[in-house]
Amino acid sequence: MTANDLFLRTPAKPDATGDAFTPWERRDQIGAVRGLFATLTRAAFSPSTFFDGLRPDAPWKDAFWYGWLVQALLGALGAVLYLVPILSLHGGALPAPGQLGLYLLLPLAPVVLYPLLVLVLAGAAHLLALVAGGAHRGFGATVRAVCYSGAAVVFLVSLGPLALWALVIAVYALARLQRTTVPRAAFAVIGAVLLLAIAIIVPLGIQLARSLP
Repeated sequence: MTANDLFLRTPAKPDATGDAFTPWERRDQIGAVRGLFATLTRAAFSPSTFFDGLRPDAPWKDAFWYGWLVQALLGALGAVLYLVPILSLHGGALPAPGQLGLYLLLPLAPVVLYPLLVLVLAGAAHLLALVAGGAHRGFGATVRAVCYSGAAVVFLVSLGPLALWALVIAVYALARLQRTTVPRAAFAVIGAVLLLAIAIIVPLGIQLARSLP
């Protein structure tokens, strides 16, 4: 997929209706593990193919549960990676419960906060899309774009290249699912991320940093 695929193609016409569901939404037919893996890889590595044919009017709850599950898996992996060096520093023994809880707070907090933050992020993006005249398919389509693009997940975990790529995919996903232009989608997604960072993530990060020993 090239830059031309993502940004220079003409967006789908407003009256276009996709008839495809994600592999995750077809997990009853192909299995949950296969549906999860196929959705994750296709959204990350083939976004132009993945998002172009998705139905914008499909229920958003499947996308929400998919995103939360991915966040939970990342949180569990992060907790394990945090525990390995901690155990080595303590001679293989677990530290005191209070200290252990502080260590595990960073990887596990995003799992707990995901439902709130993903809805806030999607709500802010949808509001900005409405302001820009780029919301043609309702709030559910915006939630699906945010969850399936992984923008909410990586924003809670990393501000590095992974998060930047997820934001690129989120812009593309919103443009396709809302049947709008890329500049309007970019205004909505990037604006929502900045608002979320200023209002929630930055103060929370400062507080967590002060709490760590």
